[in-house]
Amino acid sequence: QRQIFNMMCGTLAINGISNVHCHNLAVSNEPEKTIEIALPDYGMPNNFGGLELIPAQRSDNQRMLKPSYEKVSTTILDTFNEPVDFIKMDIEGMEDKALQGCKSIFQNFRPICFIEILKTDAKFVFDFMAKHRYIGFQKSNDLIAIPIEHNIQITGLERVF
Repeated sequence: QRQIFNMMCGTLAINGISNVHCHNLAVSNEPEKTIEIALPDYGMPNNFGGLELIPAQRSDNQRMLKPSYEKVSTTILDTFNEPVDFIKMDIEGMEDKALQGCKSIFQNFRPICFIEILKTDAKFVFDFMAKHRYIGFQKSNDLIAIPIEHNIQITGLERVF
């Protein structure tokens, strides 16, 4: 969402945060593809962070009015080719697509992950992580995935793989 992106850039600037590089892109499984997204009415009360760019498996934001459209380019996370220690994904049903575009990150850097699985293909996410030798713990609609070599267990959460 260009408008939210601009707000984020402004917030970083007025707070003097200079070590963040912003990219107005949709993270997906295909680089450099243009997608058209329906935008909400920013003048109405809405959960703008819950905007789904593609139809989600389980939507919780179907009533959001979307009177306008905008085009955005996609990218894959592997494009950035830099060390990653931690990944947090809450991208409204596109988590499975984003994971498909960051296989090198998981092979080379082995980040710990916190992934919302409410709207995405949770089975794909679980299988992807297990295939990359991660262990997973679920709490409600979130998954914590840890590289198996870290030998970390989380007490009180259900281990799902």
